[in-house]
Amino acid sequence: MTLVLGLTALALAALTTAAFAASTNGPQAAVAQACFARADLGSYAANFPAYVVAPGTPAGVRADLQGIRQDLATIRQNLRTMPAPLRRVLALASAAFVRQFGRITPALLAAPGGPASLRRFSRFKLATTQTIPIYQRTLGRIAC
Repeated sequence: MTLVLGLTALALAALTTAAFAASTNGPQAAVAQACFARADLGSYAANFPAYVVAPGTPAGVRADLQGIRQDLATIRQNLRTMPAPLRRVLALASAAFVRQFGRITPALLAAPGGPASLRRFSRFKLATTQTIPIYQRTLGRIAC
């Protein structure tokens, strides 16, 4: 009797897990995950203008850049299972974001954590003011 109950419970757990996996792996789940990553990426982009020259700045910049990379990877992973019209729009917007953001990334990575040259500081501050507009021109335009 205990064996039958145990097997029944195991079978029910397997069915529940399979049903959950099916509901979280379809096109709707792909859209939801990609849209969440798009919004999350926007929050990372919004962090950059607040950076100032301080000891923790380089580490903060690197953490935000890593978050952006992870969100772009999430978008890419979900592209193949989402509906074609949104897939195309997200793919083009992501590519445009990567292209435009890639141009300012070296200046962001040169974030001064202490005394720095005026040129390096100027490049960094200019780059931080460009992060939000880049997001708004590319991924920020997509309604999810």
